[in-house]
Amino acid sequence: MGFRFNLATIGMVAVSAFAAVDYPVQEFRFGIGNTDRNITISGKNAGDYLSSATLKGTDDEKWSLNYISAGVYEIVNSATGMVVTNENGLATLAKDTDGANQRWKIEAIEKDFDGYDLYYKVVSNADPTQALTFDVNSNSISVDGYAKGDYQKFKLNLDGLEGFAANAMTPKGEKAGTIGGLLGEVVYVSDADNLEKQLNSKGAQTIVITADIDMQKKSNTRVRDNKTIVGQYGKHTIYDCQFRTNDAWGTTGEVPSDNIIFRNLKMVAKNVPNRILINIWSSRQIWIDHIYFESQLSYDRTGNGQDEVGKFIWINTPYASYRDSADRYRSPDYVTISYSHLKNRYWTVAYGTQNDEITRDRTTLLYNWWEKNVRRCPQLGNGAAHVYNNYYSAYGKSSNGSATSGIIGGDGSEMLSTNNRFNGYTKSQALMMGGGTDPARDDNSYLSEALDATPAKVSFSPKKTSSWKPEQSNYGYSLLDAYNTKGTDVKDFCSKYAGDQTSASGMKYITDSEFDSWTNVRYPSPFLKSITVGDEPVGGIKEGVMLDTTKKFTIKNVNSGLYLGLATGEIASGLDAVQGSTEISWSFVAVEAHNDADSGYYYMHLAKDSALVLNLANGSKDNGANIELWKNVANASQQFKFVQNEDNTYSITTKNTKDKSCLGIGAGSKEENASVIQWACDGTDNQKWTLEEYAEPEISETETSDGDSSKTEPPQTIAAKPAATFNAQFNGTTLTLHNATSSPVQVSLYNLSGKRLMQAQVQSGSHSLEVGKFVPKGLYILKIKGPGQQKVMRVNVQ
Repeated sequence: MGFRFNLATIGMVAVSAFAAVDYPVQEFRFGIGNTDRNITISGKNAGDYLSSATLKGTDDEKWSLNYISAGVYEIVNSATGMVVTNENGLATLAKDTDGANQRWKIEAIEKDFDGYDLYYKVVSNADPTQALTFDVNSNSISVDGYAKGDYQKFKLNLDGLEGFAANAMTPKGEKAGTIGGLLGEVVYVSDADNLEKQLNSKGAQTIVITADIDMQKKSNTRVRDNKTIVGQYGKHTIYDCQFRTNDAWGTTGEVPSDNIIFRNLKMVAKNVPNRILINIWSSRQIWIDHIYFESQLSYDRTGNGQDEVGKFIWINTPYASYRDSADRYRSPDYVTISYSHLKNRYWTVAYGTQNDEITRDRTTLLYNWWEKNVRRCPQLGNGAAHVYNNYYSAYGKSSNGSATSGIIGGDGSEMLSTNNRFNGYTKSQALMMGGGTDPARDDNSYLSEALDATPAKVSFSPKKTSSWKPEQSNYGYSLLDAYNTKGTDVKDFCSKYAGDQTSASGMKYITDSEFDSWTNVRYPSPFLKSITVGDEPVGGIKEGVMLDTTKKFTIKNVNSGLYLGLATGEIASGLDAVQGSTEISWSFVAVEAHNDADSGYYYMHLAKDSALVLNLANGSKDNGANIELWKNVANASQQFKFVQNEDNTYSITTKNTKDKSCLGIGAGSKEENASVIQWACDGTDNQKWTLEEYAEPEISETETSDGDSSKTEPPQTIAAKPAATFNAQFNGTTLTLHNATSSPVQVSLYNLSGKRLMQAQVQSGSHSLEVGKFVPKGLYILKIKGPGQQKVMRVNVQ
């Protein structure tokens, strides 16, 4: 876990950055678009670039935010403590220098069907037109012009959050994950008055509890939207609270609060009976995590204790006489209760609705320890509950108390119990569900009636068996064995890690990589798509071939066998580029190389009217942008690079996209007059072209029978690429190169941002070039170019 050292508030007094106390900073993952990949790092050194990977559970892929000002943040990597930095168009790691290139705006750009922020863009605070952009071809993160691209939108998925409060799928579509106060300022409170004030304030906040606080005199305490309430690693007990996510008296216009997180707290019922510590009234997007709930109120477990009707958590709609009646018809939804320890109460967690809606009120309960409670662990009516990998420990089947029940399914419920472990329960006490028409199911839970007995697998037969499979319809999740003898089952995990923590070393989630050997199954998210990433050089560096500007060429598409040509119509600006059977010739003019970024690009002139060139319509960077004929204005939209492929064909890249997009044919068509468009380079034949030298028709005077005399020479194909002219190997410090020709081979070394650091020419024969003497350790790009051969290598200088 990390530490947050930014300007903060303790009580209402501003303090310097380093006076801030330590607490479980909320880490998150940057989900990339609708893929199963997250932003991670390529290495742990300054200058290493950001990359992507599927979920690994390591600190490499975890991030936190340093709040700078409203909407502006530093993005901190959990593994290194370094921050995301814009290094000449490439997102890299660097030590925090408070540089302008280390400040980012995180802005919501797309909502889910319920109106919660689903996707975000991350743009430079110094230049909001430049955004973090995932480059699938090089598996890196660049900083490019924001064009609303699919790979320029990200999800903020909180570390450890699973279930319905997380990014999940519903019958109405994909829903956003809860983020609480992640995007707000951090404040610190140590007394009841300031806690009440901050909870009732508007705007996103992380509220850090820095002392034990007695709330018995506060009664109903309103919690507003977009809050995270989290305890420091020191004192963080809250006594006799009555937190509410809605107005206690139903004041008209007071709407329920959403997007709230409770983390790393002790919440104790001590002096005031009948209180509900957390009241979730008609609210949604709620995560209750790593909380130790305890009742120190007395009861005898015989039923006499039922007069103490308090609970730890109540999730419901308001009662019928509630004055703001509209809230009765807004059912709570999207709740996750996880990694919590609930102890010693007659009633613990009850939820449902006091209306007739049964499609909402969806809750997931995971990795909780329910210790010596009597009833409602939990109880649900009108909704759905997925209860998995919970540990239940009681007094024993005859001593548990009056009407003992673990998981209760009421009217209108659908209950799914998965891999839970019950110690000291009978089966009827543990699973009080599935007795009527409401569907229920238990999968692979274990139970022992005696406290010291070996548990056995539960055989559970409800009247109506649920067919619900969250891993296929809602979200991914991980499962431990309910029971094993290896020290890695539900009891082992929950008894160690459920509840509040006093140090970062105890703040664990099952998704952490250290628990890979504990889990027996990890279900991936059922709605995220898997993609293949490339290994092109990072930073978009592509070597263009040198074209003969004294000759004319035809350009043929490999996929269709048709030529790059023009639509029917007047030869003028705006005429579409298409493919066709007519051989239209083109000539090339090199862009004047003012710097390395310009080298390799050409203007493609129409041979019959050299004032007209190929043009990327409107300079667009989008997939599907049209290619057209236009008057030569010598800008980047008219600059193209020919990159040689291994099969001697060429990809034609566009400068406006920094070689990330190539010319191809719309929809991969093989039809005559199909449009030429720009699309992200994908290496398919649709984006491959061949060059053929164009020869003007020659006329001979050979007489034919009808008096015509003509002969047309066919176009001549450029000679095939010659055999390899050099061999090159790199061993970590030294480049070994054998030049088999009498012509020199050029060697260039670049950093990942494309800046050339070294250039040398290697003559005929075998040579060693000690690259490690010229640059510090790290990742670089080597470009080696000889007659008819070129090679680009990503190297790690040791």
